[in-house]
Amino acid sequence: PHSIGQVLSHAGPAGLEPPSIARVLAMMARTPDGLASDPAATFLPDTAAPPTTWDVAAFVGAVKSAAPSLDWAAVMCQLDCPSFHVSDVAGLTILSTAFKLGTSGAPPQAFPTRAVVGRWKNTKGQLSLLRTALHAPPPP
Repeated sequence: PHSIGQVLSHAGPAGLEPPSIARVLAMMARTPDGLASDPAATFLPDTAAPPTTWDVAAFVGAVKSAAPSLDWAAVMCQLDCPSFHVSDVAGLTILSTAFKLGTSGAPPQAFPTRAVVGRWKNTKGQLSLLRTALHAPPPP
């Protein structure tokens, strides 16, 4: 099987821009668990246990290796896409973890509130994010 780094190496420059990375994170946040039942899991070797959740650290690490100057705040501002929806804390955790890992090694940054409170085209997606954030326990 190919690693995420190998897959990203074929994406080309446009594939590693904030809108593209935001679409991947939106998909991860929409489907935070239950991956073992995904048909794509059938492509894993028989000896591999299918994953049940996304490996956000591996994805962000591969993106940072391929595009070290990526603006992660801009990525979060691009989450307004038709498929965006966060239904639980696990999806919210994926987004916050991706931002935290993406900006690690730089001066500490707070999650960009402008990404959440600005005017969205996908208002249902935006409200799902806000609703989930309001009901989430405070971070440790």
